Amino acid sequence: DLGILDSRVAKVMLAAAVIDDILALLVLAVVTGLGQGTISYVKITLLTLEAAGFIIFLTIIGKGLIPRLGPFLGFFKTKNAPFALALLFCLGLSAVASYIDLAAIVGAFMAGMVLAELNVEFRFSSKFESLYDFFVPFFFVVMGTQVDLSVFTKFNLVGAALILTVFAILGKLIGCGLGAWGLGWKEASVVGVGMVPRGEVGMIVASIGLG
Repeated sequence: DLGILDSRVAKVMLAAAVIDDILALLVLAVVTGLGQGTISYVKITLLTLEAAGFIIFLTIIGKGLIPRLGPFLGFFKTKNAPFALALLFCLGLSAVASYIDLAAIVGAFMAGMVLAELNVEFRFSSKFESLYDFFVPFFFVVMGTQVDLSVFTKFNLVGAALILTVFAILGKLIGCGLGAWGLGWKEASVVGVGMVPRGEVGMIVASIGLG
């Protein structure tokens, strides 16, 4: 909206956000798998390799094979056929991720990254935004229903939450700010502050943990 998406700071923040989300999903995949059985170093290693392999494989496919499908999708006469296939691809990868004991969100996220290779030509993102606008309110309603308001009467829990919030903010400010220090202190500060409000993946991870 501000027209600064092509700026150096924005590109750094987008790259950091993608890496942050991938690492979060990798951890989620491992924890989700561990929650379905006993914990052992062998299982942790296997789940980590499985999740990493899934992500790396789809990244390679997204860079190598998917761009070549552009001409094939162009043959469809129906205007929304490419979008329907993209939606089916997203749901399919989510199902595959769930089947191999990874969280479905891992498959959905990777589907989006793969489809990004065709987004310029077929404008998938603009079509998915309609679904996004429709379903996001329901997501926040569900998240809201999982909040136990009685927790706010327990001062020890509120205090712990505030302390964690402060450390989370400082972690983003210091970690991301120092990482971008080569851009100059002003732009590094913008990167640090800009990374603080990111939390949508964290909320999804929390909801999966509560479930």
